[in-house]
Amino acid sequence: MLFRLIMLLNILHLSVGPDARDDDEIGGQGFGSVVQIFVAIGALVLIGLIVLGILSLTGQFQLDHFDPLT
Repeated sequence: MLFRLIMLLNILHLSVGPDARDDDEIGGQGFGSVVQIFVAIGALVLIGLIVLGILSLTGQFQLDHFDPLT
C-alpha cells in the first residue's frame, strides 16, 4: 500500500513538474475553433426550428409549401 502511494505521488510529480508543457504548447486550439463554429451553427438551426414550430402551431406561418403541419 505504501509502495503504491509513493509510486502515485511520483507519477503525479512527473506530470505536473517543471518539465510539464504549458497549455499554450499543447495545441488543439484549431480543433476547438472548428467545434465552436459547428456548435454555433447547430444552435442557430435549433433556434430556427423552434421559431418555425411556434409559427406553425400558432397559425402565423405564411408559406404553405413549407408549413410543417400541412
